[in-house]
Amino acid sequence: MINYPNLPNSTLEITQQPEVKEITNELLKQLQNALKGNHLFTEQVELSLKGIVRILEVLLSLDFFKNANEIDSSLRNSIEWLSNAGESLKNKMKEYEGFFSEFNTSMKSNEQEVTSVLNA
Repeated sequence: MINYPNLPNSTLEITQQPEVKEITNELLKQLQNALKGNHLFTEQVELSLKGIVRILEVLLSLDFFKNANEIDSSLRNSIEWLSNAGESLKNKMKEYEGFFSEFNTSMKSNEQEVTSVLNA
């Protein structure tokens, strides 16, 4: 019998994002449209990866401000939220890496099973 591993739960464990007055990021709008429109999976992944790169760029630029006394509390909360969201994303990526490893193993096993049935 052909076996497939179960997909991990795709829900990220991220607390509510700090309140943002308006979405101005064009990349975020494109990703939301791709997800809502059920576009190609590759387009969704590509936009997601671009978003991850953008987040990392922002996090790296925020290092400059870590020791500045004039950072207001909302910016500190946003930095903390981004750090926590990044950790949650890393954990979710590890889950998916595990899934794809199991999936590849099961596909190899399924391939051997199908081959043996066809050769019988």
